[in-house]
Amino acid sequence: MGKGVFANVRMTHGRDGQVIAVKTYDHKEAKQERSVAKHMLNEERLAGRIQHENIIAPQVARRGDGVTQLEMEYAPGGTLEAHVKKLKRNLTEDEAKTYFRQVVDAVVYLHEEGIAHRDIKMENIVLDAHGICRLVDFGAAREGGTDTFLMSMQGTPAYMAPEVAQQRAHKGGPADIWALGVVL
Repeated sequence: MGKGVFANVRMTHGRDGQVIAVKTYDHKEAKQERSVAKHMLNEERLAGRIQHENIIAPQVARRGDGVTQLEMEYAPGGTLEAHVKKLKRNLTEDEAKTYFRQVVDAVVYLHEEGIAHRDIKMENIVLDAHGICRLVDFGAAREGGTDTFLMSMQGTPAYMAPEVAQQRAHKGGPADIWALGVVL
């Protein structure tokens, strides 16, 4: 399905025969690059703990043979970014409101759980089989980061709040809200 900055994602069949996505982190790469290790451990720690209709998060983490594999639901609709590009037109106001409400619902849930996503962007919003927006990729997520001050720069520059980009102390919750504004 694709290669991200920190891991590869492929489609396969789960133990029950359902199509799933599997994100694979290489332990050798994680040992060489601290950021890869941090992302892998974040997603592994959150596996099975995030449950929301507008989120696809790892449900199972498996370690072995020099890799960590994270199993999660597969979203056949691709990214919201690719969907909008394929339309070759702007979203209507009603379409944008519907999609945006779904992503906001996901972020509200995360913040209520004390989790800051820290990498909200069009590429991390996917469409499921019913065309529902689902937030993905929890490698940069931070538990307890919604209301506490953070110093690390996480995310994608075009979506970063100014204080994040300037590497100033910031709270993850408001930084997520900024990124939502960029998505809109």
